Amino acid sequence: MGSTRETLQLCKDAHKSGATHALALPPSYYGTLLNDDKIVQHFYEVADASPIPLLIYNFPAAASGRDLSSDAIVRIAQHPNVVGVKLTCGNTGKLARVADDAPEGFFVAGGSADFILQGQVVGANGTIAGLANIAPRACARVMELVAGGRLAEARRLQAVVAKGDWVAIQTGFVGVKAAIGHFEQYGGAPRKPCVEPSDQEMKGIVEGLSELRRVEAELEEEAARADAAG
Repeated sequence: MGSTRETLQLCKDAHKSGATHALALPPSYYGTLLNDDKIVQHFYEVADASPIPLLIYNFPAAASGRDLSSDAIVRIAQHPNVVGVKLTCGNTGKLARVADDAPEGFFVAGGSADFILQGQVVGANGTIAGLANIAPRACARVMELVAGGRLAEARRLQAVVAKGDWVAIQTGFVGVKAAIGHFEQYGGAPRKPCVEPSDQEMKGIVEGLSELRRVEAELEEEAARADAAG
């Protein structure tokens, strides 16, 4: 996002296209000129005029290294049209502080399957994870196990999920799309300048996800049996 005006226009465009919420990165171009006060003001001005609620997107890798502090996030969260945050920074200490200090009803989500368990333990409401496109049942099961107090089982499954997510982290959306294409027969090629993985890279992706996909298949079979039993 380059400016407050551009961010607001994109929110309006998204609303016209049917979106119900906007996931908004902080401004980052000329990031050295920005401090917490300026970024908080940016989000407030966008939220004041946006026709749809905002979720803060803290993803330093996609924002020129800009990593919002928990203090800034909690300040932004006071605006009634800012309803949540996705923390892809991976900082579970920050997640814990935001979950504890944000207004009641504010949605706090981890941004990676790498730390579903850790996020749930410190108060996350959920996780918005790219890996869930590859193994949705496994990701959901970690949350179910935590909610049921079965932490030892959750820890074991989280280890499998984290190993799978490490493949996704290393290969990015290119690897995720390729994996979906391999396992589910859809996904598609990435937009240029990114290119599809080589045969050797694809072999590594499939091997790296093999344990997670085995668990996912077991959970799918379990769900099918439950459906058949009524």
